[in-house]
Amino acid sequence: MKRVLLGRSFWIPTQKDAHQRRLNSNVLEQAAEAVNCEELIDWMQETRGFEDLYNYLKSLCYFKGLGPVYYYDIALRIGWCNGIEPEKYVYLHAGPAVAAKSLGLSGRTVCVQSFYDKCSAFKQMTAKDIENFLCIYRKEIAQIWDVE
Repeated sequence: MKRVLLGRSFWIPTQKDAHQRRLNSNVLEQAAEAVNCEELIDWMQETRGFEDLYNYLKSLCYFKGLGPVYYYDIALRIGWCNGIEPEKYVYLHAGPAVAAKSLGLSGRTVCVQSFYDKCSAFKQMTAKDIENFLCIYRKEIAQIWDVE
């Protein structure tokens, strides 16, 4: 778990994950030290959703220099290992935020239902699937849907 908090790649433990490559290593180390992994594991034993995990991690290790993508990614990776995924909201950052704006949606988080209301194809996707789709196809979505 410490490896995830340090922004390390799942596949190459000595390297930073692509989303964390620009983050200061000292700040990542401070964040990792701030989290008591045993307490976090105990906390997760109670059935909790992704949104709770995301907010809990932000409350434990909020440091200047770590933005929403850091907390989303660590919550996603820790959740993934524990069967916890985003359900209620699509978390928007960078590419997904650009694509969502083209669809007329904005904010750091957008309720999944808002995407379902925009296009029936989204109804077959989970919140994580929608976030991935927005990230991968942001340019195409902007060309097709741009409401501005």
